[in-house]
Amino acid sequence: MINIHLIFKLRSSFMKPIQKTSIIDQVVDSLLEFIASDRVKIGDKMPTEQELCDMLKVGRSTVREGMRTLKALGYVEITPGRGTFLLRKTPEGKAQVTNWLENNKSQLDDLMEVRSALEVLSAKLAVQRATEDDLEHIYKTHQKFKNAYEFNISSDLAYYDELFHSQIMIATHNSVLISIGKQLTPHFRDYRLKTFRMQVNCDKAFYYHQKIVDFLLSHDEENCVKIMTGHLQFSMDDIINWINSDS
Repeated sequence: MINIHLIFKLRSSFMKPIQKTSIIDQVVDSLLEFIASDRVKIGDKMPTEQELCDMLKVGRSTVREGMRTLKALGYVEITPGRGTFLLRKTPEGKAQVTNWLENNKSQLDDLMEVRSALEVLSAKLAVQRATEDDLEHIYKTHQKFKNAYEFNISSDLAYYDELFHSQIMIATHNSVLISIGKQLTPHFRDYRLKTFRMQVNCDKAFYYHQKIVDFLLSHDEENCVKIMTGHLQFSMDDIINWINSDS
């Protein structure tokens, strides 16, 4: 049964989104400005985590997340015990992203098989068990994803995509499923950061997320399961097409 009151409450609580920049995005932008400057050359060691905290006036976890984003985008190499070193001053091109996908395809296939099983089940159970608070969290995260999509902020797209799918798992209220999901999620972070630089992936993710939200709000279990299945299948198909287009 469609919860008209909840749908009206959620949709009326948002006006047209305005661009917002997260703290992590600000850190990444500052680091990219530093990289583009003459203060550091390719092969140089980047400032330490503590130095960056002092320079940027943010906490260690924020700096780590910013550096992890730069690593996923191919700018730096993080070597345990030695530090972080600059690899490039310009963004990775299609060839570098394709090479990463090819080198990691076997692991991505294995991870996606497990992810598909978990997330399709999550969609089914979330329709059955999600509370109004659960649905509100999912809806609001989708609005933030939409904002990132409209302004083409790839790091935010990756972050809110991860949060969106995690919140659907939380809405199942199955502690074992949620625990497995938390263990799986970090393995997809580099994948998300790289693939959300592909416009076709952004377009399809936004389309499928919107449909998933609609079916969750209307408690349409059959279609929610179908659209989640399609979402995950097309994600892998897009990767294969991206690799083949460069062959």
